[in-house]
Order: sequence, then structure tokens, then C-alpha cells
Amino acid sequence: MIRALFVGSLANPSASGRQRSWALRACGVNVIEVDIGDFKPTAERLVGNAARLLKRPRWTLDAPRLEATVATLCKEHRPQLIWIEWPRTFRPGAIEALRKLADSPVIISFQDDNPFGDRQTDRWQWKAYFRSIPEFDLHLIKRPEDARHLADFGATHTRLWEHGVYTPLYHPSPAEKRYPASFVGTCMDDRVQFFETLLMAGLPVHVFGTRWETRSTLPARFPHLFHGPVFGEAYADVLRTSDIALGLVSHSNMDEWTMRTYEVPACGTALLAERTPTHQRWFEENRDAIFFSGVEECVSRIQWALEHSDARIEIASNGAQKACQPDWRLDTRMAVLLKSLFPDWSHSTEVP
Repeated sequence: MIRALFVGSLANPSASGRQRSWALRACGVNVIEVDIGDFKPTAERLVGNAARLLKRPRWTLDAPRLEATVATLCKEHRPQLIWIEWPRTFRPGAIEALRKLADSPVIISFQDDNPFGDRQTDRWQWKAYFRSIPEFDLHLIKRPEDARHLADFGATHTRLWEHGVYTPLYHPSPAEKRYPASFVGTCMDDRVQFFETLLMAGLPVHVFGTRWETRSTLPARFPHLFHGPVFGEAYADVLRTSDIALGLVSHSNMDEWTMRTYEVPACGTALLAERTPTHQRWFEENRDAIFFSGVEECVSRIQWALEHSDARIEIASNGAQKACQPDWRLDTRMAVLLKSLFPDWSHSTEVP
């Protein structure tokens, strides 16, 4: 049995890191978890502001204690795989020490944010990561162009990671629809102007998420359409009880897909997504999903979908059939990765 040490954010029941840790266990891996949430500083907001002001990413966590904990667990459990998510606080020397362990573990860096994207104000968070890049055996990346950027910093191996459906949470149900249209996400990029256009057009789009009250006046102007953040089953229930759910990519991250790309169709709801090359490769437009390019087309596509319930329901059904295929499952995709890392490994991924 493969032993793995997994370092990531695990508190949120629908967090993508928690899903990846589950997928490893679903593949029969013995996983020892380290939740980075346990290493947040006591005065988190105060320390976070100081870290941002002085551009010290290692201050955002108790980095020395985290590194020491990981080193101790590795000596105790001797994992063959060390998986570190968003390793923005690890010193190069700490990763190098892990590489020198007697069992020669494979050390993976996972991050699907984009340190090379347009979020210039966040670039300071990646200072330690840039120095540690050469120390990792493998970088799992979201965008093909990330491979070139990482190679410039000394990365030797990269692999494209396409997440997959987390089946314990995302699946269709016969629940009654409550929301004509919904979006779950943070207020960021150009989303204030985007949703203002939708709502001013009279569209009943319900928005769930954080920072909308602090970054816009929309919740005050449309209080019946704005809700707080939802997690876990509550989040999946919003998707399942929506006629349409929007999948907006992060433009500042230069993304072509989002977690909603998997979650919405897996919940049996019609996906309304931006017309990106990846979305067009994965779905047949107007058969498996509905696409738009720009806010004006999004308005017309929502209006069309709400007016044509039979077509919308058929699209939702087709999308669900695609998302429920075995090769779309997260654990199936994790098994493919494990097989590439450990050729002698084999395990059935037929899990609940």
C-alpha cells in the first residue's frame, strides 16, 4: 500500500484539497493529513496585514512549525508520496530535506492558482514558492502555459491536472428547483459589472459567496438575490435546486475551466459557462452545456434557457450523463496519476 503525506486546506467540506485527499484514499492510499488551517497565526488578520505590507508570505502561517510537523511525520510514517498544496510558505531547504529522506519520496507541488497571471497585487505571496520550485519532483498545473513559466524557475517535471467529479458530494437528485439561475463564487475580477448587467436586465440570478457586500453595492440594491457563502451539502443543494448555474472562470488567473465545470452538470443542472477552448473541447454546445461570450450574450442565453424548459432540462440531462461517466470521476483521474508515478501500483477505484 502506498503511504502519502497530504498537506493542504481541509476544513471546508467542499474544499478542492479535501477532495484530492479523499481521492487518494479512494485509490487505497494510506493518507496522513496535515491541515494548514491548524497553523494559522493567533492574530491572523493583524499578521496577515503585516505580511502583505512587508511582502512576507511565510508570516501567513506558522511556517517553521508547519515545516517541523511535516518533517516529523515523514520520519515517523515514511511516506512514498508527499503532496503539498499551494506550497507558498515552505523554504527550499525544507523541501530539499524531504527529498533526502531514506525512502526517496516523490514530492508533488499542487497549485491551480496562477502566480504568473494578472493578479499583480498577490505576486508577493509566491516569493518563497518561486525559490522552492526546483526542489519538487512534480508540479501539477492547471494551464499548459504554466509548464513554460515553471521551467524558467527550474522545474524539471510538470503535469496537467484536470480535477474531475467528487462523487460523494456532487450527484443528481430529484430535489425541487428553488432558483431559476444561480452563481456561487467570490466577488472578484469584473464580476460586479457583470452581475449588475444581469440583474438590471431583470434576470432572477441568485448569488452566493463572499466579499459582495464589501466590494459592491449590489447586495443592498438586490437583497433578495444575494446570499452568504455556502459549503458542503448546502453548496451542492444550491446547484441541485437551480434551473441554471453559472460557471465563470477567473480571468485574472487566465483560466479556461472552473470547479463549477464539473460540479454543476454532476448535480444534474444545466451549466451556463463561458465559451473557452477547454469548455468547447469537453462539452458540445447546446447539447451538454450552454455557452456565452460576454455579458450581453449571457443575458440572452439565460432568457432563452428560462423560456425553453424542455430544451434546458435535456441539456442538464446530457451534461449529467457526461459528468457521471467513470473517466470524469476524481478518483479515476487520481488513479491514472498514481499509476504514472508508481508503475507497479494497482487498485480498484470502485468506491461509493
